[in-house]
Amino acid sequence: MKINTGSLPTGVREFSFVEDTGTVGLDDRFFGEIAVLAQVEKTSKMVLLKAILHAKANLTCDRCAEAFVSDIKKEYRTVYFFNEEDTGGYPKEEIVILPSDNTVIDITDDVRQFTQLTIPLKVLCQPECKGLCQECGTNLNKNTCSCTATYVDPRWEQLNKLLKQN
Repeated sequence: MKINTGSLPTGVREFSFVEDTGTVGLDDRFFGEIAVLAQVEKTSKMVLLKAILHAKANLTCDRCAEAFVSDIKKEYRTVYFFNEEDTGGYPKEEIVILPSDNTVIDITDDVRQFTQLTIPLKVLCQPECKGLCQECGTNLNKNTCSCTATYVDPRWEQLNKLLKQN
């Protein structure tokens, strides 16, 4: 996924890429192809890249332990400057300085990183996921169980006894 900025005239151009997820370096959770629509705006001092990623991933819900396919969509921006003096007020961690002899921007690693960052720390099959019954393990999204709602994990019984004493 390379963009040649040397031959690019000033102005806005769009590029689209479709690659296999393995080629980009994504792990086994991701499958099929990843599509990237990139809008590049070149000026005399910088190149602004706005990209939209589309991919699919096999995930497992953290609440109900069911496998599901997630459609991944992520937007990101990167600003590439030709000289460090032209960076203005941009924070250094948000920009890339292009070497003077480099006229090609390779966005493959950025695409891989941003795609992996779309997976949340708590993976849910749906926002309203009810999870599993703590007592019998029934998936509460599919069935109801006859367990009491007042089930207390045995590991907390000693703490409950202390609370009742006070």
